[in-house]
Amino acid sequence: MIYRNQKNLEIWNKYGDNVLMVMPFEDNIIVKAKDCMIEDADGNRFLDLASGQLCAVLGHNHPNLVERIVNQAREVIHSGTNFLSLPVMEAASKLAEVATGDLKKSIFLSTGSEANECALRLAKIHTQRTGMAGFTLGYSGMTLAMRSVSSSFGVPIASRPAVPDSHSILTPYCRKCPVDAEYPQCDFLCLQVSENELGRDKDEIAAFIVEPIISAGGMIVPPDGYFKRLKEFVNRCGALLIADEAQTG
Repeated sequence: MIYRNQKNLEIWNKYGDNVLMVMPFEDNIIVKAKDCMIEDADGNRFLDLASGQLCAVLGHNHPNLVERIVNQAREVIHSGTNFLSLPVMEAASKLAEVATGDLKKSIFLSTGSEANECALRLAKIHTQRTGMAGFTLGYSGMTLAMRSVSSSFGVPIASRPAVPDSHSILTPYCRKCPVDAEYPQCDFLCLQVSENELGRDKDEIAAFIVEPIISAGGMIVPPDGYFKRLKEFVNRCGALLIADEAQTG
C-alpha cells in the first residue's frame, strides 16, 4: 500500500490558517468512515482502534444509528433550554430501568467535560463544600475546572492558576508504583500516603472524581480491591465519589 499525502496538504494549505491549533493535529484530513475504518482525503485508510475517541463504539455509520439520527432531525433538532423533547424523556426512563441502586434520574449533556462539571457542581451543592480531587494521572476534560483535577498532561499555563481547592491523589499504578511498593503486600499504601498528604484539606473536599480505568494517563487498570478502599476513604472524608466513565464506561 502506497501512502499518499498530496490532497491532505492541499486542504491544510487552503484552510489551515483558520483552524485554532489547540493540539498537534495529524496531517490526515478524515473525509469518510465506515465500520471500524476511516479514510483521509488522499484515500489512505486506517483502522480506528479509538472508535472515534469512543464516540463511535457501534462503528462508523452504523445504518440503524444513521436512520435514527436522520428521522430525529426531521422532527426536531434542538428544543432549547426551556423544553424537553420526547426522545430525551424516553431515554431517561430506559436508563432508570437498567441503572443499579437508586440511580433513577439523568441529565444528557454534550461532552465528558460538561458532564463532569455538572457532577462536581451537584456534589458541591450536596456537601456544601468547595474542594475537589482527582488522580495524578487522571484526565476528566478540557475545561478549567477539569484541567485543575487532571494531571495526565500536566497543567499548562493557560490553565493556571488552578481552580481553588483542587487536589490530587496518587494513581494506583502498580507497574510504576508511585510509592515503590508491591501489591498486594502494600495494602494500598498509595492511598494511605494520599490521605496523609491531603491532611485537613480532605475535610473540605466535595467529591473525588476518578476514572475506573485511567485512560489518557496510560490505560491503567487499578488493582483488585482498590475502589472499595477508595470508597471507604471518601466516606471518611464525608465526600462523594464520582466515576468518570466518559472514556472507559
